[in-house]
Amino acid sequence: MRRLKWVTLPLILLGLTGCASAATPPHPAPAVSRHEGGITITLRWLTVPTELRAATFRLTVSPPPSRTQVSGTLTMTEMSMPPVPVTWHHLRLGQFDGQVVPTMAGPWRLTLVIRATHRIWREVYAVNVAN
Repeated sequence: MRRLKWVTLPLILLGLTGCASAATPPHPAPAVSRHEGGITITLRWLTVPTELRAATFRLTVSPPPSRTQVSGTLTMTEMSMPPVPVTWHHLRLGQFDGQVVPTMAGPWRLTLVIRATHRIWREVYAVNVAN
């Protein structure tokens, strides 16, 4: 019984002070919307962009054009590295998931090109990749 008290008491103290708790992971940035020519383009990160891990974001074009093609690259702004291509998954009309793997931490630039039936949009977003 005494042995149980000596084990239980430190665990309770650690739990109350928060010393035994893990660090909370960072949250993805809030969605960014841009309006141009009657179209709204919204970019929302689903996972936090982290070095050497796949980062996923959702791109929504509304109202959705009947035909939409999306392409994109992630480019490091402070070093002369080749751009990293974005892999796209078409979810439904006007909605796409993009996935990219940043090769190192630091400031990056996400360039998206959205081609609709009669229009082309080019949007650039600043991205900070964590360690």
